[in-house]
Amino acid sequence: MKKASLIAYIIMLQVFIFTTNAQTTVPTVEKTEKQFKIELKPYFSNVTSRAVSQNDAQEIREYIYNKRPNYGFEALYKFNKFLTAGIYIANSNPTYNNASLIGTGNGRSYQLNSSGKSIFYGLKSEIQLLPLLMNDKKLRLNLYVPMQLGLVSQQVTTFSDNSKTWDKPALEIGAGLGISYNFTKNIGIFGEYQLGKFYNDRKSQWKVGVLVTF
Repeated sequence: MKKASLIAYIIMLQVFIFTTNAQTTVPTVEKTEKQFKIELKPYFSNVTSRAVSQNDAQEIREYIYNKRPNYGFEALYKFNKFLTAGIYIANSNPTYNNASLIGTGNGRSYQLNSSGKSIFYGLKSEIQLLPLLMNDKKLRLNLYVPMQLGLVSQQVTTFSDNSKTWDKPALEIGAGLGISYNFTKNIGIFGEYQLGKFYNDRKSQWKVGVLVTF
């Protein structure tokens, strides 16, 4: 009889614990679902531009020179407190030009034969670091590891006949460190620095921009 009472007591205790866990689990799930957010990140960066020139001796030279502004936009989805991922697209103009030397003596000048603009697009992910170290959900400061894999398509315009052609897409890949700060719940700023293989022989890339979350 005592064994039966003990077994009944254990069963009732297990049912109570299960019910209590179920009741506390529901709000936790709902709270986690509310954490899922969309992040929009317009940003500014720069890229190097490639130039091809032809001098009066018909010698063709190709070189990488000054920086060009790069304007981009990221749309990311926060799957959980550790992983955010999505897509990005950016534009830079010009990232290529072809010029030839014309004239003789002191009247020499360069004539621009063609010019190109580039479209950057691909996948972006972020691994959040601070949630691994602390569980404070009210932190305005965030530290994360950005990673991206994408392509660059360049459209070249030839001015003699105003024709437009697209080069074969070039691969870009990089990873680094990012930091963001939220002034309010939905608006903040961010900065990133990545190492990898980028367009026109670049080995690194930085970004600064605005973070909008909803």
